[in-house]
Amino acid sequence: AEFHAGRNEEALALFQQAVEADPDDARSLYYRALGLGRLGRYAEAVADLRRVVAAADPALERDRLELGYALY
Repeated sequence: AEFHAGRNEEALALFQQAVEADPDDARSLYYRALGLGRLGRYAEAVADLRRVVAAADPALERDRLELGYALY
């Protein structure tokens, strides 16, 4: 809800908690990366998105697209 409402700092804190609970969860990494990107923290977003792409989770079909945006 925070993410879609534009409350980026609050959303990032929640995504960070999710990653801390399970550092290998691609979905948590993906959404943390999106949050980081919204805050202009592109290098961190790229690092997360590279891990997401490597995980090859078929449910995260936009992972490569988001990585491209972060690299751009």
